[in-house]
Amino acid sequence: MFISKDQWVEEGGELRLYCEALIGRSYLADARSGLRWRKEGPNGTEGDLLPTQMEIKTIREDVEDIIGSYLTVDRVSAQDYGTYVCVVHSNDVVSKNYVTVHYRYGGADDGSGSSWCGSGAVPWRALALGAAAGALALVSAAALHRRCTPRLLLAARHARARAQPTARRARVLEKEFDVLVCWTAVDGELVRGALLPTLALKYKYRVHAVRLSTQPDTWYSELVGEAARCRSLVAVLSPAQYSAQQLLTALRQLRALPLPPVVVLLQDLPKLKREAKEGGESLVTTLRGTRLVAWRHVHERAFWTSLRLALPLPPSAHELQTKPNPTEAEDNKYSRSGSLTALV
Repeated sequence: MFISKDQWVEEGGELRLYCEALIGRSYLADARSGLRWRKEGPNGTEGDLLPTQMEIKTIREDVEDIIGSYLTVDRVSAQDYGTYVCVVHSNDVVSKNYVTVHYRYGGADDGSGSSWCGSGAVPWRALALGAAAGALALVSAAALHRRCTPRLLLAARHARARAQPTARRARVLEKEFDVLVCWTAVDGELVRGALLPTLALKYKYRVHAVRLSTQPDTWYSELVGEAARCRSLVAVLSPAQYSAQQLLTALRQLRALPLPPVVVLLQDLPKLKREAKEGGESLVTTLRGTRLVAWRHVHERAFWTSLRLALPLPPSAHELQTKPNPTEAEDNKYSRSGSLTALV
């Protein structure tokens, strides 16, 4: 006996089922032989076909004992979905076989008038479009995360600070300055022209500036006294000006201070493999354990957001009413600095 496989058909499409069986010769006058289609109901009962469900009998010319029957529906509607039963009577022996017609949403017509289970072509175009859309969504989400998350974190810090004014004022006024900025002569023009005035005038930090000697061996002794007066430390470095060993010495001197340093790099670091080879693994470990902020341009907002996230929040105007700002004279000096001065 043969019967069509389960099919997935769109509403409005064409349905075509086929059942075929070998009917034995009847030697009894009242024996019943035949083949017909029936529709299975919701409760498992079998009923007659609907008027729109046409049954067409067939007989094999080569073998007279094999009969078949087509079940066709020109336009499939909701009532045509479900399970159909091919009932075969052969000398009063009844056998049944079942086939189910499923609802198919948005399937492409393959030209055969029906959709066989497992025979449809793989929708490569839809898969490619879906993969491209997914990749674009991931890239967009990553870009949005990189652009917006630091700003949201900064805004959350400000909101938290406003919710705890008394405790925050006590912590702020413990120190004379908010930021200690240190640099060497080679970076002086950029620091005095852009970094110091932006921190002091736009972001309202109480800034204390210290110029360091060229050799990093004495930086700790030069900064330890000044660091006691400040809430945070920013060190401006140009890595290309130092050898690997000098860079390691500079970082060790800064990390020995009571304030964890925020290192602003004016140049990209050399490759870590070369650093490890020249300065040892200790340099790589020290770099990875230090808060590094890369300088790109004075107007790059991402740099200032990253730097402000690494620093404590500046005091508000209300918090400073009870104590004069020790950097007012320095602010005036920065506002008269060179062409690099810019508020971003």
